Amino acid sequence: MKRYVREILLGILFGVMVSNAATAESEKKDAVPIMDETVVTATRTETPVRELGVSTTVVTEEQIKERQATDVLDVLRTVPGYNIVRNGGRGGTTSLFPRGGEDNFTKVLIDGVSVNLGGGAYDFGSLLTENFERIEIVRGPQSALYGSDAIGGVINFITKPGEGFKWNLLEGG
Repeated sequence: MKRYVREILLGILFGVMVSNAATAESEKKDAVPIMDETVVTATRTETPVRELGVSTTVVTEEQIKERQATDVLDVLRTVPGYNIVRNGGRGGTTSLFPRGGEDNFTKVLIDGVSVNLGGGAYDFGSLLTENFERIEIVRGPQSALYGSDAIGGVINFITKPGEGFKWNLLEGG
């Protein structure tokens, strides 16, 4: 009796192993290849998005163009967990409120350099999307890596790389 039960269990185990191997092989064939892996700096070191254990949103240059967004307000309006308020028309004072927080709870960086005002607030009203390569938004406790003024999150605007300035003295300009 024991031998019969052992043979049945081994048969079931073998069947499960074979079916898992076949399923894994078919998933490899059906998987969509990763063309261009998005790398974010939410952990202060560049890390692929799929390896992060943090609530992160990355808005790429292509997504900005698809939305036809001219200012940052149009982009940040769609980010979960944030509320955007603008006083007046285009160019008016624009504040960002994280869920359950004030407008001075979010750290704003441009190419990793803090641009927040003395009290921690930032006016998004005059910030255009023209020169951004991507926008990285980190929400939740992971933002503590950036200090006590990043309670509600961190927004890092990554600009496009410049081509440099060429000065030609021989041609007078």
